[in-house]
Amino acid sequence: MGLQLSVARDGEEGARLVEARPGQFDLLVSDIIMPKSNGCDLAIVFMKSNPRASVILMSGYSAELYEQHRDLLQSAAFLAKPFAPSALSRLVAEVLSKRSSSGSTAPKAGEEERASAVGPEVET
Repeated sequence: MGLQLSVARDGEEGARLVEARPGQFDLLVSDIIMPKSNGCDLAIVFMKSNPRASVILMSGYSAELYEQHRDLLQSAAFLAKPFAPSALSRLVAEVLSKRSSSGSTAPKAGEEERASAVGPEVET
């Protein structure tokens, strides 16, 4: 997919990462339930630092926490676990495509999208 990833172990590390590099991410992919900070709170921090970026939140639990923050996360997509890797790939392509077609800054030819993946289940 041509993505450059930054990985954080938990919500606090993810928040520090995005706050240290404002405007440098195009996509956040995060679990909702994780140590030290939930994914919804991280997404809010992320969107403040990267207002034109996209967000994908996932959970194997109820989407209740996501729904509680829905007004703040209007543009975030939700992916229920378990899911196939191809489902995540399709959703990433879809949200980045919508971002590009909505007039947000798209990468120039040869540039990679920059994504941040945060959560305890992310493997490098």
